[in-house]
Amino acid sequence: MTRLVTHDLAVRPTRNELAAQDFTSSLRGHVLNRMAATLKNRFESDIAPRLAEPPADGRAIHAAIRPDNYFRFYSALRIG
Repeated sequence: MTRLVTHDLAVRPTRNELAAQDFTSSLRGHVLNRMAATLKNRFESDIAPRLAEPPADGRAIHAAIRPDNYFRFYSALRIG
């Protein structure tokens, strides 16, 4: 549930605005928790074994995972 700001100048959101805020909050939680965990497992089980050598750092991991469609979808949701 989205927390409401309470002070004299606060604008009270409509029910639709509250519903949209709750949906956005839930979607963000799903992306940052469940999808990120799935992405980690996907990298470890599918992508890393195909690499010639283990990635040296985060940039190497990003370069290896970037073409993956699941990663691209995850990134679009996370940034958007």
